[in-house]
Amino acid sequence: MYKSAFYIGEEKENSYKGVVAEDNLFLVVEIEEGTSTVLGREFTKYLKGKILENLPNKLSELDGLISNSIKEKNLPPTLSMSVGLINNGILYLKTVGGGRIIIKRKDKVVTLLQGDNSASGYFEPDDIYVFTMGKFIETLGGDIEFKNIFDHKDPIKIVEDITPILKSKDDSNLVALFIGISPVDLPVEVGEFKESENIYSKLTEYYNSLKVSSYGNKKRTLTFITVFIIFIIFIWSVVLGYGRRTTKEATTSISSAKSLIAQKLTTAEEVAFLNLSRAQVLLTESREALTDLQKKYPKNNGVAEIKEMIDTTENKILKKEDRKFSEFFDLAVEDKKAGGSQLYLNEESLYILDKNQGVLYNLSLEKKSLTKDSIKELKSADLIGSYEDDRYFYVKGIGIFTITSDGKAKKIVEQDKKWGEITDMALFNANIYLMDKGNDEIYKYVKIEEGFGGGASYFASGQSVDLSTFNSLMIDSSIFIGGGNNIFKFTSGLRDGFSMSLPGDDVNLNKIFTSKDLNSIYGWDKNRGSVYVMSKTGEFERQIDSTILSKAADLVVYKDNIYVLSGSKIFKIN
Repeated sequence: MYKSAFYIGEEKENSYKGVVAEDNLFLVVEIEEGTSTVLGREFTKYLKGKILENLPNKLSELDGLISNSIKEKNLPPTLSMSVGLINNGILYLKTVGGGRIIIKRKDKVVTLLQGDNSASGYFEPDDIYVFTMGKFIETLGGDIEFKNIFDHKDPIKIVEDITPILKSKDDSNLVALFIGISPVDLPVEVGEFKESENIYSKLTEYYNSLKVSSYGNKKRTLTFITVFIIFIIFIWSVVLGYGRRTTKEATTSISSAKSLIAQKLTTAEEVAFLNLSRAQVLLTESREALTDLQKKYPKNNGVAEIKEMIDTTENKILKKEDRKFSEFFDLAVEDKKAGGSQLYLNEESLYILDKNQGVLYNLSLEKKSLTKDSIKELKSADLIGSYEDDRYFYVKGIGIFTITSDGKAKKIVEQDKKWGEITDMALFNANIYLMDKGNDEIYKYVKIEEGFGGGASYFASGQSVDLSTFNSLMIDSSIFIGGGNNIFKFTSGLRDGFSMSLPGDDVNLNKIFTSKDLNSIYGWDKNRGSVYVMSKTGEFERQIDSTILSKAADLVVYKDNIYVLSGSKIFKIN
């Protein structure tokens, strides 16, 4: 068994550093520039998989595997690596670029490898190996100062002691992995044990043959029974021995992985406030290590504990809140055939479009009272909106309608030839805003005495952006547009300050929501079943998860409660 601990400093832009310590593989990767965190992590995962899949038995095999992997992934020349692999009781070592491997054995501390080199040999109890880069040693004060950090300490204590020293300096891109070999539990090679059912059947067959051959001869029978019992005991001891070895192997592997994962999670918590993206990388690496353990030891309680540990830390860092939901209202009480497809919130009035039946419901969120308009034109409606007591709907290829006081549809804005793909509509101060992602435009239709004026571009000169991935338009005096992994903010037609920083690389916002009465902006990712809550300048505040969010057709937010449409029902997430 080995103990492991690592140190990773602040990460610079366009760089990457990563650490692996699992399944007797020790790997430190650094790319100083010309890459990204995602690409660096992908390469580290790829190389780890290649090495563990092939398990080189010769130094030349490890050399070739690493060289081929670097060429295949076309990595920049700023790559440095330190690699160690224990296989069949032999330690294989490899360094690339600025990589450096140091050994502390008894009272001696020496550099085993540096630059582009490789070596192999036997390890001893109480050895400590350091997989790092040259500048790590320099930052600590050089070789002499570096030797002083060991002083009969284990890897975890070493990292605890050097952390404040390195944090007081420029630790950008510093990385090191410390591995301490246990004097008791050195790696044990375990052979394969096959099919206990076959052994059982052979024993049964053998016993039957004994019984037949010894029939009528009590003395011989007793002898054969004694031999048979001894044979059973022998086989059983083999089975138990194998079980003990495999259990020990699992315990060793899980314990080592847990130690490294725990340190990554601790580091993630420490850096999360100032460097959320770095914390996310550490969480992702911990999840990947957990996935490997789950495949190897699916029913092990230790693995379940690691999962719980990661979940707890992730929820804390990403401010995840798992929320229950409750049924708020069921339209089926009014009509058994009712089913909503779209929502629009105007003050406390929630409008629900039932396109199949051509109905627009108006649900008071305060009183839970319901009214409706039934108009055949609503069966063609694509978007709905409301301002004060006026109700509007847009029909693709035809134009915008209002619902009159006598419950009829009246066209108020003709289909414009310049319109491309209209994806959302919003109303503010009686004016209508249309988002046209086909033409990268937002049109503003000003309310006049006899209807609405001609649509003019909302954007100031040169302020238009590519709207091809955007699907939502919200107004609180400023305009917010969102979709995919982006939200933009505009005030008076000009791009305003909004810098979104959400956890995760694959956020896909199906809708954003805000209003003049809300202090935050909400981004809904249906695939994840999550709503991200941000300030109106883009700072991430928290993440709300609920199972209903992955089944919803639409949602709005009123007084900090989320109202979700699914089928005929409105659900409420507090």
